[in-house]
Formats: sequence, structure tokens, C-alpha cells
Amino acid sequence: MPSPEEVRVQLLGPGGPYELTTETVLGRPMRVYKERMRCLREIPARAAGRGDAEPFIVHGDRRIGFATFVGLANAVSEGLQSAGLVHGDRVAVLSQNNPEWCLTFWGTVDIGGVLVALNGWW
Repeated sequence: MPSPEEVRVQLLGPGGPYELTTETVLGRPMRVYKERMRCLREIPARAAGRGDAEPFIVHGDRRIGFATFVGLANAVSEGLQSAGLVHGDRVAVLSQNNPEWCLTFWGTVDIGGVLVALNGWW
């Protein structure tokens, strides 16, 4: 059985899945994961590659697969853009927790917007 230090090296060391490196961020050295995603916008592209064999969102009787979710989120992006939203705009969402909230979040992130979540109990 490997020691805790051996496990740490396997995970965080050179070639490990969570390899650490030091990069300059805003003028200061910072330890970061070498193979990390650089922004939230990379997540849907990776998710779409998983297809629809397993559900990404389960809400009551509804099941939405990864690829379907990404396609729907892209449709939300297109709708927001056709309404005139551009990078940096804010999108306020007043909704309960549901798939549409998630779709609006990713649709907003996709165009570089900022989602402003309002409490659905208001």
C-alpha cells in the first residue's frame, strides 16, 4: 500500500492527473493545476462529448442528457444574442431551481454574459 506522500506525488507530481505548476497571475506567482480548464466555457464542450447515454440533469420525471443539454444551452445563447445581448451584459433570472435555470446560466456564460440569480422566493 502506498504511503500518503507517495499518493500525493502520484496525484500532484509531474505527469499526475492533478499536476501542480507555478504561473504568474496578475504579477504574482501562484500554484495552479497544469491541465486545468481555463474558463467555464470549456465545460459544455467537454460535456457534449459524453453524449446522452447518462443523464446530466434529473428534475422530477425529466431526464436531460449531456449532449442534449449543451444543444439546448446553445439555443438559449442564440436567443439571447438575437435579443441583443452581448459580452459583458447582465442577465437577471428569477426562477425556481429547474433545468431552465441551468440552461439560462450556460447560455449566458456562452456569450460572455453575467448571470444575476434572483431568489425565486421573492
